[in-house]
Order: sequence, then C-alpha cells, then structure tokens
Amino acid sequence: MGIVELRRLIKKLNREKGLTVLISSHILSELHQLATSFCIIHDGKRLEELSSEELDEKCRQHLRIKVDRPALGGYSIGKHISHERF
Repeated sequence: MGIVELRRLIKKLNREKGLTVLISSHILSELHQLATSFCIIHDGKRLEELSSEELDEKCRQHLRIKVDRPALGGYSIGKHISHERF
C-alpha cells in the first residue's frame, strides 16, 4: 500500500466510521491533506493544539539564520532560544 492508498483509507475510515486517527509526523504538507487539528508535542509534553488555519498562520512566522558552521549555530540557537516561543 502506497501513501495515496493510505490517505484514502484514513479518510474513508473517518468519513464512514467516525474514526479518529493519531498520526505522528513532521511532514506538515502530508498532514495537511488529512488532518483537521494538530497537536505540537515536545519531550512527551503537549505544548499546543491548533486548527489547520492556526497552524498555517504559525508556519508563516519564521526566522531564517545563515551560519558558516551549522553544528555550532544549531547548538547556540538551542542554548539561547526557548522552544516555547516557537
């Protein structure tokens, strides 16, 4: 079964049986094809619940940082910026 068939099956189960399916993924483009609500989890704790529209708006807010040494840049960002702000 490929991804297209899996998407169809999930939609069919939801439509015909009222079944809710929990999917864990970081691929938002894929989730947007199926989900109506989203939950952001970090370290096993629920940080936020969002509708599809709220998630779209939140994803429009971003920060782009260019560094010469990505490993050091990632470490510095993780150390100095709280994940709760994002």
